Amino acid sequence: MVWVLALAIMGGNSAAGAEQAWIQLQALPDLTSAESSARSFGAGLGADAGALAGFRLGTRWYLIALGPYAPAEAAGKMADLKATGRIP
Repeated sequence: MVWVLALAIMGGNSAAGAEQAWIQLQALPDLTSAESSARSFGAGLGADAGALAGFRLGTRWYLIALGPYAPAEAAGKMADLKATGRIP
């Protein structure tokens, strides 16, 4: 299942309150599986592979996501990627 995660970014180079969204592709319980899955996603994403990112969640889970995007852009990007079969 794929999700759009909207995050409020405070500080840094972003304006306070600016929202960014990530498209969650998969969460896996070990690094080896996450790396393998990220390579597979990257191979199928073409030009969108540059937006592929991985994150460690807690102590055992790893998240594979695309982003960041503006929330509306993420929703459109997710719909396009799903319609073309590049993400589940």
